[in-house]
Amino acid sequence: MMLQNTIISHQPNSRCQTQEPCFSELDGTNFSCQFSTLLIAFPLQLAYTVHSVSTLCTQTARGLNIMAKAIKKVLKECAAIYLRVSTDEQVEGYGLDVQRASCEQYAAAYSIPVCNVYTDEGISGAKPVDKRPALSALMDAARAGEFNQVIVPAIDRMARDLKLFLDIWDELETIGLKIILVKERLETGTATGELMRNVMASFAGYERRLISERTTGGRRARAKVDGERGGSLPYGYIRTEPGKFGVDPLAAGVIRKVFKLHAQRLSLRAIAAQLNSEGFAPQRGKQWYAPSVRKLILNEAKYRGAPMNESPVCWPVVLT
Repeated sequence: MMLQNTIISHQPNSRCQTQEPCFSELDGTNFSCQFSTLLIAFPLQLAYTVHSVSTLCTQTARGLNIMAKAIKKVLKECAAIYLRVSTDEQVEGYGLDVQRASCEQYAAAYSIPVCNVYTDEGISGAKPVDKRPALSALMDAARAGEFNQVIVPAIDRMARDLKLFLDIWDELETIGLKIILVKERLETGTATGELMRNVMASFAGYERRLISERTTGGRRARAKVDGERGGSLPYGYIRTEPGKFGVDPLAAGVIRKVFKLHAQRLSLRAIAAQLNSEGFAPQRGKQWYAPSVRKLILNEAKYRGAPMNESPVCWPVVLT
């Protein structure tokens, strides 16, 4: 009986095939059942692991291939030329032909093929990238890897404002492009070029501020003579000719109405609502709002004939 039990305990139990708990009649262990399951599961797990590693390697290879193509695309061996000129600079003899010739001569001297030429005409160097069509196109092409360097005739052709210049420069360098300044005989990638670009960018910004101060100073000086400072006029006034101002009859009626309602202690919002209901158009936009009414009321001194910009000339009288 003991021998029979021993033999039975070493025979695989049929319940192992159904994955039910299998205990021997001798010692209550399920070793043989677990061992059989392991023999079946191990090849499957090994196959799954190999498949996962293979998939990961394939994806990694694809990623590296894409990166390699991108790097190869960015390193395309040619240059783009950027030119910019304003109307005044064309008159002063630094036109587009002069700028282009200097850039092309530099490219020819160093055997640099030119891919494209981007030109902004009549645009200030203080304007941002999105306000310059050609510079915007150049930046898009640079991001697409269509060239690996940009040739500019001079630093102020790219930008006159220090911050704007550095922003453009840094983005191009981040993409991996080299910038060449023909007039200054500098290019990025060297310690000297990095130092000099910051110094010259500071001077370019300094020059722009000087021009702005001179222009502002000239306007202030003229304003003390005839009151003219340029720009938009307060609501109700029109410019008949430089230094000459008049009153818009329709707007004058609205001004008088606003001050009449204000004297009746109506709120700014109530005044705006009444103007809108009666179809009166504001100076800007389509509707009156409390802030626009408030701005009009703050101009009361002008409407009563106050001096214009510290000059002997007075604003035309609207309110009496």
